[in-house]
Amino acid sequence: MALCSHLFIDEAHHAEAPTRSTFNECSAGRVLQFTATPFREDGKLIYVYPFRKAQAEGYFKPIRFVNVIEFDPNRADEAIAMAAIAQLRADYDMGHILMARVETIGRAERVFQIYAQYPEFNPVQLHTGIPAGAREQARHKVLTREARIVVCVDMLGEGFDLPELKIAAFHDIRKTLSVTLQLAGRFTRHRQDLGDATFVANTADVNVRGELRRLYTRDPDWNLLLPQLSDVMIGEQQSMQDFLRGFTHFVDEIPLKAVRPALSTVVYKTRCEDWSPEYVRQGIPNVRLLRTGTHRHK
Repeated sequence: MALCSHLFIDEAHHAEAPTRSTFNECSAGRVLQFTATPFREDGKLIYVYPFRKAQAEGYFKPIRFVNVIEFDPNRADEAIAMAAIAQLRADYDMGHILMARVETIGRAERVFQIYAQYPEFNPVQLHTGIPAGAREQARHKVLTREARIVVCVDMLGEGFDLPELKIAAFHDIRKTLSVTLQLAGRFTRHRQDLGDATFVANTADVNVRGELRRLYTRDPDWNLLLPQLSDVMIGEQQSMQDFLRGFTHFVDEIPLKAVRPALSTVVYKTRCEDWSPEYVRQGIPNVRLLRTGTHRHK
């Protein structure tokens, strides 16, 4: 028996975690889920609040992008830190806090040594390589603004609500658009007494690929690019869900959403006037020896 008629869940992209899934099954008849990361395929999107609409309605503040151009990897971290510190000094009276984002604990320790040269901002580290007690102390210093710089490894993402986080220094650029969008939303939340967000990154970083490349060019306008990329990504998810709903019967042992067939196409150009593509098999030598879909023949 359900314990309540309706259950509302935030951070719904974790809905498939075992504990949450069990709780959902026994607690409510109807479940409505909310997420700022709408890139799951095991639910139905019933409403989308676009990034650009949040900007237009004043929930998200504008973003300033400060680009650092440093091709030498050994000097890139220091260049990023210097630009971020300059912005922190300019925004200090507004209470802004600088987050330096890195990929690994080893990187956090090295980058922290750079920021430790600015003791007036009382920099701290926050990651799982630090004992739990020290992590709580560092977290408290950030929340109370005793520390105005925090070097972290994905520790200030979900569930960390601190509007003063307004400066993000990307020492390691996030590899996926969905996580970048979520982080951008966290830094651009509106509050009347706070200024705009600033992102600092090295645009000479050659490791940036794919959809993120547009965000890390010389002079990107994140206020235009983020809504565009967000619309495209959500549109792809909606199209996929519409496609999957077209299948009425499929074996239970293989979730349809997990099927990702590898596809390839070979295009031939012909100058002949009399062309009958339906007879393609007649043009393949020994076609009867081929087993379509199981072997590749060159």
